[in-house]
Amino acid sequence: MIRAGRGDAEAFRQLYVAMQETVRAFLASRDGCMTCHDIDDMTQEVFLRAWTNLGDFQARSPVQTYLLGIAQNVLMETWRKRAKTSIKLATCSSRHEDPNQEPSEEGGKAHLRRAIDRAKNEMTAEQRTAFELVYVQGLPDEEAARRCQCNLHQFRNRLWRARMKLKEVIRNFQNTV
Repeated sequence: MIRAGRGDAEAFRQLYVAMQETVRAFLASRDGCMTCHDIDDMTQEVFLRAWTNLGDFQARSPVQTYLLGIAQNVLMETWRKRAKTSIKLATCSSRHEDPNQEPSEEGGKAHLRRAIDRAKNEMTAEQRTAFELVYVQGLPDEEAARRCQCNLHQFRNRLWRARMKLKEVIRNFQNTV
């Protein structure tokens, strides 16, 4: 990484070859909803960010730790985007559904909105608050944890549990559509 930061493109290529599978496996292990293409795109994003910020690496931690930290940030951004998309879908206005008609696209949105509401009802108050602070209000985890008056580890645990409930609902919704 240090050699690459000095302009040695071959050193960065070697780093990529050595670490690409590790980063890819890390991303794949964190989210079972992603396709191979999503994982590949995110892996490329990690190395693009590493390349863009070569001068920031100060060798205070192993290169693997640095790259996996970038990967975690990319993953968090992906989850936030996915959640915002789901929330926008769920909050869209829908027409009155006729039970005798085939479900329309709008009816599907209403069905998803009801499913998300069920997931939110299954969340604890702390999980729901964590979810709303990060995915609705867009706060960084650190700020949201401070507002919830808990440590970052506790907060991320609450957020993870909320995401798991929502992920299950979305997976079931996708299976019924």
